[in-house]
Amino acid sequence: MKSKNWLTQIVCLGSVVFAGLVNATITPLQSLNFGTIVVTKNTFASTITIDPAGNVQVVGGIVIISPGNHAVYELSDLPANRNISVDVASLNSNMIPSVASEETFNFSLVTSGNPVITDNNGVALLSVGGKITTSGSGGIRFTDADYTAVIQITINL
Repeated sequence: MKSKNWLTQIVCLGSVVFAGLVNATITPLQSLNFGTIVVTKNTFASTITIDPAGNVQVVGGIVIISPGNHAVYELSDLPANRNISVDVASLNSNMIPSVASEETFNFSLVTSGNPVITDNNGVALLSVGGKITTSGSGGIRFTDADYTAVIQITINL
């Protein structure tokens, strides 16, 4: 019996919910994107991880067709030249398939945990990565799909 590998496009588009400081601005510059991948084997949980620096690691039966990238947010209207603690959380993620899919991915964020440093203008860049994991159920019936995630960024001064 021949198995069919499904091509899956996964893009994480996050809307940003701001908490912590009323006058700060958060601007998405680049969305988290896992690229185009194929799941070739799902007999155990396979993962693709993109860290906040954009480095990609694949474990298991996933092949990258076209690479993705990490997310980048601009934080502005902050105090100049200051270390700022930033918390990033995924409030939810949803799969938006073109047709129903027997298999889905679990999504989680990958952050550095390091403080963000603002420049002379009170602007800093925040990079965020992510990880998707297959079920490990043995099935490889993934359909073409996008994922969306709501990301909450909390700036602590």
